Amino acid sequence: DLFISAKGSSECQECPKGTYEFNNEKCYNCSAGSFSDFGSYKCSRCSLGYISKEGSSECQECPEGTYELNKNACVKCSAGFYSLSGSSSCSKCPKGYISEKRSSSCTICPAGTREINNNKCIKCSKGYYSPFNGSISCTRCPAGYISEEGSSSCTICPAGTAELNNYKCLTCSAGSFSPFDGSTKCVKCPSGYISEEGSKNCKICPGGTRSFNSIECKNCAEGYTSQSGYSFCLEIKTISDYIPCSPGYSYYQNQCSKCSSGFYCNGG
Repeated sequence: DLFISAKGSSECQECPKGTYEFNNEKCYNCSAGSFSDFGSYKCSRCSLGYISKEGSSECQECPEGTYELNKNACVKCSAGFYSLSGSSSCSKCPKGYISEKRSSSCTICPAGTREINNNKCIKCSKGYYSPFNGSISCTRCPAGYISEEGSSSCTICPAGTAELNNYKCLTCSAGSFSPFDGSTKCVKCPSGYISEEGSKNCKICPGGTRSFNSIECKNCAEGYTSQSGYSFCLEIKTISDYIPCSPGYSYYQNQCSKCSSGFYCNGG
């Protein structure tokens, strides 16, 4: 039944591989996506993930990174997708993973980056970070912390500096200070105090000096004086009217002196 003969033939011929017999008269090629062995009366369809050309005796498996389309073509997987050999479709990479075109697997995005569209790992911007592999977003650093591009963690700004936009620790200028790590601003020294650039605290100006722009303790001019922590100097003859003494002290000869034994002073 699986043989053919031409008109006037004395014998029948077996149809070759990749063809099929029709009405015992002719051998037709199997169409693309199908195959046959010797003496076949029909062609068998290729399995999922396999393809064939017209007149094929067998099907070929689609290689990894491709998928079978209509049994006659192996199509490359797009970026962000992957496949194993013999696949009929490509699978999308999980979140946090990427792949290039025609990939057989996906690659996880490292810490300090984030995944975008499953085809690219983008570095976190300055002031942001991603602590884990496979991140899909970057997190802004907390107040008082900074980070460089592509960071997996943030760094606290030390005392004497202030955080700016989460990517720079600015040194406090002379006349200001920040006492704690993680400060977001520098504070101006109070009146009568000074500081150098990058200071954690301010220093009090000693007696006989005055603070100038919170950066310098200037000596009082001759005939003038002050107590420690003053931003101005007063004439010596009137200083008792302006500089109060602490309780237990009294003003005598242009200075606050401790009360003698057996006496008490309210200050002033």
